[in-house]
Amino acid sequence: MTENDDVNILLNSNSVEDHSSQFWNFKLEPALMFLFFGYNLAQSIVPNQLLKDTCLMYGYNVSECSRLGANNDTKYIEENIQPHVAEIMMTNSLLYRIIPAVLSLFLVPWSDKFGRKKVFCATFIGFSLKLVALCIISIISDKLTVINPWVYTFAYIPLIITGGWPTMVVSINCYVTDLTTEVNRSTRLTLIEFLTFIAVLCGTASSSYILTLTSPTTVFFISTIIVIISTIYSIVFVDESVQEVETASKCDQIQELISYAPIIEMIKTCFKRRLFKERRILWCLIMILVFLSMNGSSGIFYLFVREQFQWTLKEATLFDSVTMLISIIGCTVGLVLFKKLLKLSDLTIAIIAIISGTIDSLVRAFAQTPNIMYISAVVCLFKVICLPMCRSMIASIIPTNEIGKVYSITSSFEAVSSLIASPLYTYIYSQTFTTFAGAFYLLTAGVYIVNFGLIICVMKMKKTREMFMDQYSPIPPVQDQEGNRKDQ
Repeated sequence: MTENDDVNILLNSNSVEDHSSQFWNFKLEPALMFLFFGYNLAQSIVPNQLLKDTCLMYGYNVSECSRLGANNDTKYIEENIQPHVAEIMMTNSLLYRIIPAVLSLFLVPWSDKFGRKKVFCATFIGFSLKLVALCIISIISDKLTVINPWVYTFAYIPLIITGGWPTMVVSINCYVTDLTTEVNRSTRLTLIEFLTFIAVLCGTASSSYILTLTSPTTVFFISTIIVIISTIYSIVFVDESVQEVETASKCDQIQELISYAPIIEMIKTCFKRRLFKERRILWCLIMILVFLSMNGSSGIFYLFVREQFQWTLKEATLFDSVTMLISIIGCTVGLVLFKKLLKLSDLTIAIIAIISGTIDSLVRAFAQTPNIMYISAVVCLFKVICLPMCRSMIASIIPTNEIGKVYSITSSFEAVSSLIASPLYTYIYSQTFTTFAGAFYLLTAGVYIVNFGLIICVMKMKKTREMFMDQYSPIPPVQDQEGNRKDQ
């Protein structure tokens, strides 16, 4: 076999089937919107609940704990309890990121054979059970007795054992990849990003108002009902994306699930040699996604704005809502203006997004007034579209049957980065929140600067790759005068 034959095989393996008709199968998006709305409705008030229960556990009275963040009279209390709350939030973050990421190494390859739907429906059930647990904990806290805030960690157990965020994100990306082509994949991924941001915006914006009118237990109950509805919808209405699902007994499926062979195959897939510098490009894109997941600022954002600006929960959720609204606008502009009108490449859009994220982090780090924070929200207009662009670029340089394996490995590395980032951000904030509360945002800015260097490397290597691929175009078979194929 000649070198040109090898190149032809590579070029043919990178081609994808025509799934243009399935691109318009939007049954998954409503389930995701209900899930993100309901989950964020509850998750937005969890930090507030942790602060209140920690305050009561430290021996302060109910009157003092109920006024946390309302005025400066209780600031000394928050300075005492915030490090403890940050430690609880860090632990919860690690648990629901690390263990599910390990599970995704087994679940996603399993879904290549037995279907995507079973995997992401299991994660939906995990979210439902977590919210049920939060309802029970809230009832105990509000109606019966003061509880230790570490009890909230137990609510994450159902989500952890069903795969959590890492498995759901990877399975959804694989699901979209099954239904799209290289041409329209980034559009579909950005559309999902757009719709989920709308759901997150609605959930976050409404949480504090519902809490003011009702109680934490009511908020958790409403969110639980919404997520259960999304779970039932996904089980009943969402179609399977894998074209040929293997049939096997329950025992064989379980045996396949716990087999270590798929992990070895995933490692080989990510590290195997590829033509046209595709392995280097692949790893640069993987590292960009990993570094983006190192952004541990979201876990301590609420503590930061309480300390820096004395914001209440309503003011914090208002800012979150404005930021998400601007991100929705950014997704829309990125999808319509950049992709459809200007015909910019995924790479160019990713560069714009990284620059946007860098400036946003620097502005937040040195913000001294709430107005400056809102300026940062405007600056981060295009930040969120970096993820779908990078995932689309990964899918465009590897064969379709390897995408799930690469996404799983990426998810695992993201979990490892979270293992490093979460305690690191917590430590930085705990050491600096009384002197320079925004110091941890400098770390985020540094991560974006590293990503900028990586994306420039990708740009240069992609130019070299395109030049090589132009030289090695597929060679058509030679035929004699009678139309019979002749080997070269």
